[in-house]
Amino acid sequence: MTDGDFLRTSCGSPNYAAPEVISGKLYAGPEVDVWSCGVILYALLCGTLPFDDEHVPTLFRKIKSGIFPIPDYLEKPVVNLLLHMLQVDPMKRATIKEVIQHEWFQKELPAYLFPPINESEASIVDIEAVREVSERYSVPEEEVTSALLSDDPHHQLSIAYNLIVDNKRIADEMDSVHRLGGRTVSFARPPIARRSEQRETPPRRGIMDSLLAKRLSKLGAYDTFPKCGQQQKAAPSKLAGLFLDRE
Repeated sequence: MTDGDFLRTSCGSPNYAAPEVISGKLYAGPEVDVWSCGVILYALLCGTLPFDDEHVPTLFRKIKSGIFPIPDYLEKPVVNLLLHMLQVDPMKRATIKEVIQHEWFQKELPAYLFPPINESEASIVDIEAVREVSERYSVPEEEVTSALLSDDPHHQLSIAYNLIVDNKRIADEMDSVHRLGGRTVSFARPPIARRSEQRETPPRRGIMDSLLAKRLSKLGAYDTFPKCGQQQKAAPSKLAGLFLDRE
């Protein structure tokens, strides 16, 4: 699904379906999810569903009306949130951002819902590579992680991180190939040049080092890395395909 596209399939339990879904109208996903979450929130607080009836046509009429009982013991802030989430008009319904920023949602919010970046991103970010970039560029690990999450492929720290990850992966693959062939050959991961280092290709540093130095030399990556915050002029496609070609 892309921006501007709409859905029309009616699926799931009718009790949790938004009015536009059971009416067969076109809809986008987020506002329908907010309605369903509103039903779940009501059930958690009240022990019953806001819209319920064994007769499906009657159930649909209740859902389309948007009228549901509100127990006296519910606090005003959460009642306000429920009314906003269970709004029949999807254009007036609360957005996900509005739900998260609502005063009732924010009250006594458990800290475990927002773990530190190094824990929450552990499954998608190579922490070892982040640490290596942090050490080489003398910046906090949080700054490296922020650069990766900024979706800026030209960021200096993102480029360095991707080079390290790619080199690590290729070295592992080459080790595996040689093990299968009856030999075990280790390849050191080629270093990423510090800002102050001049372009240099030390002799006899191994296959991976020579290859990296040769490619970076052509791209001018040793002496054209921008300072943090500036854009990298070198084409990302060249860096990404650094080791895909062979001469």
